[in-house]
This record gives sequence, structure tokens and C-alpha cells, in this order.
Amino acid sequence: MKNLIFLLILVVLYACDVNTNSTNDQTPKSWKETVMVIPDDQATPEELKLKNTVLKVIGEGVAVENNQFVLTLDKKHFKNCGIPEVYYDLLEKELIETNRALETMMKEQDIDLKGALVDFKVNLTKHLQQLESKE
Repeated sequence: MKNLIFLLILVVLYACDVNTNSTNDQTPKSWKETVMVIPDDQATPEELKLKNTVLKVIGEGVAVENNQFVLTLDKKHFKNCGIPEVYYDLLEKELIETNRALETMMKEQDIDLKGALVDFKVNLTKHLQQLESKE
């Protein structure tokens, strides 16, 4: 079950659709239009830096409260980290949608969101360490 939650979170965050919006002057309207969907080996150094920063901030800023995922950081924090504010809005929207989907699933089975989030953060840390060792 933890793996299912982890995969659900990854799907939401990476938005597996590769229809990206590569022009910098247009504001992304969904995760599918952000740098998050660009494969690492095809991303520019700037895009890769933004992706890693977004992942780090997500890792530190997502928590579980009242059996729901919440974002504990504000837009100012995103901006201070060099992340466009639109990423905050997109993440907040995706967490709301994820919580709705999980609410339905939790009615049918017992899900440990805190444990799933811990697993996600451990895997995220490993992923980021691998990326840093490649640099």
C-alpha cells in the first residue's frame, strides 16, 4: 500500500505527460507544462537546477496533518529558493486533488499517509543524492 501511495505522489508531481511548454515567457498551467516533466538527461543545467530545487522544497514542505497532505511552506519561501510562485499554486492544487483521491481510497482501506510520506522523503533524498554525485 505504501508503494501505491508513493507512486500516486510521484505521478502527481511528475505528471507523466511529456507535453512540455519550453518557452520561458509563458506561465505553466499544470505540472505537465513545467520543467518537472523534462527527463534529466534532456534538461538544461538551469532546468535541472530548478527541478532539484523544487524536489528539495517539496521534500521539506509537504507534511501530513489530519490524515491529509498539506504544504507547510508559503509562496515567499518558494520565491526565496528561486522557484517561480506558479509552482506553489500548482503544488497546492495537486495536493488538494491527491487528498480527494486518497479520501475515497481511505474509506475502502486503511492507509498510513505519514508512513508513506516518510518513505517518499527517504526515496527523494536518495534520488537527490544520486543526482548530486553525478554532477
